Amino acid sequence: MDWKAEHYIKQIHRTAYKKFECYVITKLLHDSNLKDFLPRTQYYVEKNDGEYALIDLFYPQFNIAIEIDEEYHENHRAADSLRQKQIEKEANCTFHRISVKQGDLNSQIHAVKIAILKEYHRQLNKGVFSQWEEPKTLDIIEAKKENSNTLFIKIIGPIPPGDLEKRQTSRWRISERKKLMIKQIVVVHDGMITRVTNKIKWRKMNGYSSYSGDLNKDSKLLGIIIQNWDTQNTITYSDDVR
Repeated sequence: MDWKAEHYIKQIHRTAYKKFECYVITKLLHDSNLKDFLPRTQYYVEKNDGEYALIDLFYPQFNIAIEIDEEYHENHRAADSLRQKQIEKEANCTFHRISVKQGDLNSQIHAVKIAILKEYHRQLNKGVFSQWEEPKTLDIIEAKKENSNTLFIKIIGPIPPGDLEKRQTSRWRISERKKLMIKQIVVVHDGMITRVTNKIKWRKMNGYSSYSGDLNKDSKLLGIIIQNWDTQNTITYSDDVR
C-alpha cells in the first residue's frame, strides 16, 4: 500500500462514526482531481480563549476548512457562527459549510471541489503551491534517543471530538520523579505525531495525572510517522527519563 492510501484510510477511519461526515469526506478523498492535496480530518485548532475546536476536514496547503452540518447544528447556528469566526481568525482559513438539511449533498460537495481547485490554480500560477510530500518516518527507539525530557503518548482509533482533549491530556499514571523531568509531551495518534506540548503543567486526581501546556504548532515532529511501537504500553519516555 502506498503512503497516500495509508493516510486516506487513517483520515476516513477517524470519521467512521458519523455517517454524513464520512460520506462527504470519502467523496472528496476519492476524487482523482484532488489526489495531490493533503487532507486532514478532525483537524485540531486552539482558540484564543484557551479552548479548542476540531475542523471536520482541513486542507492545510490551501487553508480551506470544511464543516459538515448534520441535524445537531440546526439548533446551534449562533454558536457555530461564533466558533467559525474564532477558527477563521486562529487558522487564517476559508470556511465551506455543507448542510445535510439542505440536501443535494453531491452538488454541495462539487462546489467545494471547485473552490479547492480554484485556489490550487491560483497558487500554481503564482508559483507558491507546496507539494504534498511523503511524511518522514522515525522508529520509536530512535525517537526516544533523539528527543530529551519527553513523554510519548500513543492513542489508537477514532475519537469523538468532545473526547479528544481528555484522551490526549488526562488519566496517565506517571511518577512524581518523572513529572519533574518531562519538558515535552508528544501525542502519537494512529501512528502519526499530531500534537507536541511544552511548558508542562500537571494535575493529579484519584491516582491519575493530566497535563496542560503550550502547543508547539511549529514543531518539526508534527506529521512524522512513528514506526515499530508495537507494545501494548500507551506511554513511553525518552531515554534520559528514568
